[in-house]
Amino acid sequence: FGYQVVVDENEQILEFEERLLISSLDQGIDQVAAKVYSLGGIFIPAHINRGKFSLLSQLGFIPPDLKVDAFEITKATSPEQMRSKFPYAAKSAFISNSDAHWPDAIGSSFSMFRMETRSFSEIFKALHNIDQRRVFPANFATA
Repeated sequence: FGYQVVVDENEQILEFEERLLISSLDQGIDQVAAKVYSLGGIFIPAHINRGKFSLLSQLGFIPPDLKVDAFEITKATSPEQMRSKFPYAAKSAFISNSDAHWPDAIGSSFSMFRMETRSFSEIFKALHNIDQRRVFPANFATA
């Protein structure tokens, strides 16, 4: 497969990763969600509308009973389009991130959060519209 290295900001090799990181997971999405929640995490399926390596490209649909805290979408769609296409996701939060694989792409898409402090619990509240916390995918924000 080749070398898998961990580098610092100066591209100096810090260590080598022996485990193959490109392999797929042998767990279903419900199992992944359950593991995230068992660890006290926030579950956000990534770039669900991408043509490859996404929830929609792999399953063809969003499971109606899938418990999520939000869905991440690309700039190619909007929360309104996703809610229209998948009515059972109408109450879900949507976020947008650059999902950058190259430095020039960092920040090309982002989400804004209305929170009192920068904390995990405030992010959770924003994703669930609790105590007037909100999240707005910046590409579509009308805050």
